[in-house]
Amino acid sequence: MVDLTYPPAIALYTAEPPYRNVESYSQLLRDLKHNTAFIVCGSEGIPKEISQIEHDASRMVPKQSYLQQFRANKQKHMSPPIDRWEDVEMSMTEVTPQPYNYEYETIRAEINGEEREFYCPKRLKDKQDLSKPAKRLKLDWVYGLNAFSRNPLHVLSTGELVYYVSNIAVVYDKKKDTQRFFTAHTSPICCIALHPDNLQPYIASGQSLEPLVRIWDARSMATYSVVGEGILQGNVTSLQLSSSGLLLIVDSSDKHTLLIWDWQNNELLVRTMISGEIAAVSAIFHPHDPSLVVTYGRQHVHFWKLFSDEENTYRLLRDKESGIFSNEFASPPSNVTAISFSPNGEVITADSEGRLLIWSKNDSDVYSINEEISKDLLRAHSPKPITALFMSADGTLLSSAGNEIRAWDSSAGYNMVKERLIPEAAGPIRSIVTRVQGSMDGAIFVVTAKSCLLEGSLQDKLSFVLHGHHNPVTSIVSSPSELSFFTAGQDSFICKWSADDKKMIWKVHVEFPCSSLAIDPTGRVLSVGTGQGRLIILSTDSGEHLSSFQVSHDHLDSMAFSPDGNRLALACHNASVYVFDVLDDAVVYRRRARKGILDGHEAAVFNLDWSTNSRYIQTESKDFEVIFWDTDQMLSVDPQSIVENEWVKHRCTIGARVIGAWKKLMPDVNVSAANTSNDKKLLITGNSDGSLRLYKYPCSSKKANFDERRPYSESIRAIEFSSNDQYVFTIGGRDCGTLQWVLSDSLEYT
Repeated sequence: MVDLTYPPAIALYTAEPPYRNVESYSQLLRDLKHNTAFIVCGSEGIPKEISQIEHDASRMVPKQSYLQQFRANKQKHMSPPIDRWEDVEMSMTEVTPQPYNYEYETIRAEINGEEREFYCPKRLKDKQDLSKPAKRLKLDWVYGLNAFSRNPLHVLSTGELVYYVSNIAVVYDKKKDTQRFFTAHTSPICCIALHPDNLQPYIASGQSLEPLVRIWDARSMATYSVVGEGILQGNVTSLQLSSSGLLLIVDSSDKHTLLIWDWQNNELLVRTMISGEIAAVSAIFHPHDPSLVVTYGRQHVHFWKLFSDEENTYRLLRDKESGIFSNEFASPPSNVTAISFSPNGEVITADSEGRLLIWSKNDSDVYSINEEISKDLLRAHSPKPITALFMSADGTLLSSAGNEIRAWDSSAGYNMVKERLIPEAAGPIRSIVTRVQGSMDGAIFVVTAKSCLLEGSLQDKLSFVLHGHHNPVTSIVSSPSELSFFTAGQDSFICKWSADDKKMIWKVHVEFPCSSLAIDPTGRVLSVGTGQGRLIILSTDSGEHLSSFQVSHDHLDSMAFSPDGNRLALACHNASVYVFDVLDDAVVYRRRARKGILDGHEAAVFNLDWSTNSRYIQTESKDFEVIFWDTDQMLSVDPQSIVENEWVKHRCTIGARVIGAWKKLMPDVNVSAANTSNDKKLLITGNSDGSLRLYKYPCSSKKANFDERRPYSESIRAIEFSSNDQYVFTIGGRDCGTLQWVLSDSLEYT
């Protein structure tokens, strides 16, 4: 072991002439395996013997030899007599360096409320085609599902599954492996309900921002009715359709309003405030009596009756004698978490204390706890909170807590008859639904808090149908060598997906939440940036860990390999840019000169692009400042000096070639993401209002036309083209899913 006087080690040479520089581990093993001694150079510098060999022969003359030669020449040429020369006063004129005159025109645009100017490449002076691209963005597939609502999954009578991601409701035919989409919502969907009559194709879906509810046809995807617009004050937390044509809504406003609509006539029948010390988060019609409404939530279950008079005036009144908890038998829970109904009309509640309580109706129509049955259910899952209830057609009640499912026979006093555990990796159970409506075969679907969908029964194993991220997806990158792409999320998972098969290929977990991705030009190595500033290198074939090291102690927000694969640039949240040389098949990384750091930004750096010659990068910060860098010299460069430079991709959202995308935005809307196709013919931008726009590239004119979609309501995070430019992949907002688009000649959206 050698202790360096001036660490760290910056170079390694063989110890004997000609002092060969060791540049990689593979060179050491292959070419220098017989060498037994080496010179390790620290920050004190390289020994003179080595530096002399590395320099040109004309530069190897020691400085003193020049002085000696000067003295020798002085002796040969003696000065003439001093009286031949007179002293003349001289004045020195200060020379001011003149800037290069590149004679480039500029383009001006308003960026984030500030007037900005960009140098225009000469070829942009030519007349541009300002028409819409011939291609259109057509939604092709939705990866993942939202598992955060109370009932995230439903099954149609056709066997199709209904769930949602962001603004989009998905109707998935598992047998045909096809998806259809309802795209009329303008903000994230927060809950969905089906019509109780299997012959009716109606679906109700509520949105969170600018809250409203849409009732639509699952066959045609046509909207039948829109209710609650301008009336609802908060997110829709609960929805239910009745067989009598009523729609029951609970919103999350401060007053927790319960509303009942005649949705076919768009008439509001009842509006009741149900706030106070107890907050209702959900409501449901009794299946045997559509005039009976049950609300539940914090420390309560309440029973309400809907009355109407001859003038069709409706009133909703709470039954003060029903839904009373007994402190002696069962005190009010922190939360009533789920509700179901037995075949004979009993109400079953589950709560945060892990209890199941059976509420029976007496001759006066008062619902009270049936203590005789409930006494054996007080510790049904205790101490775990119960998260889901489902009553099957044969009278078997299924309940879940954590990763366990238990079955209870309602016809035999709710005796437990079966228990099943799902894999802990799938996460806690959120919802249980039957695979076929009305079926008694025991086949079910299970949705978990980690956005997994499992299929099976308590008799057989449960297998995965869908899985993905359960926290926001933060980064996405497309493979340059195959039709696949990679996603990384705050859940610390990295996933590889097949764009053609529309399936997950592999999924690996790393130590820290992920913040960025990059793939080398060969498509064999994936680099993962984390929120703790650590870089992790994985194999794209298997997800196998190859290497990792610490770059910073802050988020690595963006990264990219140079097109020749010899360098990796990383943009960090601390406003620095790090540049590494890539060695040994992209497994070893070495900082470039100046500690591999480029400093100049004053805010976090979010985007970067490499030049096609693998020398220059452009970086963009949170405050929309763009700086150009020479990675050979590790210095910033004058924008005019590289204005004709072409970029491999244009992920930076501002610049002369993409500035036209800023021209037709609404006030307070910014371009939040951008990317260009591999053939350099198309530009796609994502905006802070969740809209997605397709332009022809380059796009420098404010008159450029575009094709637009709005799949999100928050900023689009990233956009990627597939290797053949057939597909486009997008992630946005706090969403856990990924959208795949096909570039189609069709004008249709869905």
